[in-house]
Amino acid sequence: MKSLKKSLCVLTASALLVTAPFVSASSPQQPPQPAVSPLQMVIASLNLSEEQHAEVISLIEDYQSDRTKIDMNSAIELKKKQVALVTQPEFNEAEMEKVIDTVQATEKSMVMQEMRLKNNIYNVLTEEQKEQFKTIMKSALSDGQ
Repeated sequence: MKSLKKSLCVLTASALLVTAPFVSASSPQQPPQPAVSPLQMVIASLNLSEEQHAEVISLIEDYQSDRTKIDMNSAIELKKKQVALVTQPEFNEAEMEKVIDTVQATEKSMVMQEMRLKNNIYNVLTEEQKEQFKTIMKSALSDGQ
């Protein structure tokens, strides 16, 4: 009886392993959906008028074209420099501070641009929408703690 159960389990597992690739291959592939940012969800929840929506889209497009670009080659070089500094017999604090300052300056610029965008969007809203926006922002801040 025990060997019969074992054989049945092995047979079932084998059948699943053999048929799984065919099932997944035959199911229709859905195109990947673009990721929705928290800001997009906030904007969608505000019931903007067509005029407000157009202005917000314009603000977002300006933000996207003007925002600080991350130079991947520089980022890789900074990471290599961090590793090199950490793996030295003597820790060079002054050099590490330079690396950290460079990273923080880029992050500060990016955060400042994002906050400016949010403020610009806020200033397009009606008083009721502004209250809703504030509530959502406060909620987002408390969730991030």
